[in-house]
Amino acid sequence: MQSCTNLDEKIYSTIPTDEFFKNEEEMIMNVGRAYTHLTASFNHWNVWGTLVITSDEGICPYRETNLWWDNGVWIDLHRHNFYSQLGNLNNCWSFIFDGVTLCNQILYQMKESNVDFPTKRNLEAEVKILRAWLYLNAIDMYGNVPLSVDFAEKELPNQVGRPELFDFIESEIKENVDFLEEVPSASNYGRVTQAMAYTMLSKLYLNAKEWRGDVARGFGRLR
Repeated sequence: MQSCTNLDEKIYSTIPTDEFFKNEEEMIMNVGRAYTHLTASFNHWNVWGTLVITSDEGICPYRETNLWWDNGVWIDLHRHNFYSQLGNLNNCWSFIFDGVTLCNQILYQMKESNVDFPTKRNLEAEVKILRAWLYLNAIDMYGNVPLSVDFAEKELPNQVGRPELFDFIESEIKENVDFLEEVPSASNYGRVTQAMAYTMLSKLYLNAKEWRGDVARGFGRLR
């Protein structure tokens, strides 16, 4: 019949937002969530496996005892037999837009924080390039998709076509590339550099005719 009356307790499993983002180190730790999310892309059920099979970069042989059969998903992808219940396409969609939402949240938290340090703009550029990479996969795999850049926005985002999404990705890369480190180093190992950004821009321009319908929108604009 008796119980505790003081229910206040110290929570160790989570950190309230108002107790975090106190310095540059904690900002970098928060950005790390976006990089952690990227690891899922290399799963064969996700972006990597889907693109490898659909582009003929690789094949998935059907073995005896139904090994690698997986309900025919690899055959469907190889034949470009796409339908709404195809697991890989749903997995890739969730991966891309979960990542976009995560990047938007991190950018929002950085913007709302009063903490300032010399490399804050550089850190913001990293996240924006990561978000642009996610949208680069979206324009490649799906075409018309929702474009969301504001974590605080409560309305459903508008769907945009490939030309508009192309312009968004291009502008994000060009506006942020100068704030990135030029080359990898021990201090930024595994993080976004200018090389990644320019590689993304090159891929964008290589597909300009298909995605933008503008052949002139090519390597002459790379500078």
